[in-house]
Amino acid sequence: MRRIVTIIIVGTLLITGCGLKPSTTVDQNNVNSEQIAELEATYRQELHDVLAPFFADNQVDGIRTALLDLRTPHRYLDLHIGLVYAFDQIEQGRLESDQAKIEAGFEQIHGLADQNEWIR
Repeated sequence: MRRIVTIIIVGTLLITGCGLKPSTTVDQNNVNSEQIAELEATYRQELHDVLAPFFADNQVDGIRTALLDLRTPHRYLDLHIGLVYAFDQIEQGRLESDQAKIEAGFEQIHGLADQNEWIR
């Protein structure tokens, strides 16, 4: 009986859409090349601005959160995920007093910057 009620509830939610808004992600198959180029240029500038305090004086506070707020084009997803992970490692290392995690995060960021010099 319990299983039937669960199935009915889940089915109802799926059918009605449970009041969810449509996704705000961009389907890049339905976007023209000019829009993609504009999104990429905007991302490059915003990422550069977000990372400026880090490259100026190794400031890391708030950068991971700022990265998560950026709209990332498909082309830069690997870079973006790597940066978020690296800043997360630094934050976790600080919380746990784990110097190895902190250093690994810094090394990863600098490695990504060496591969993508425009982010500096």
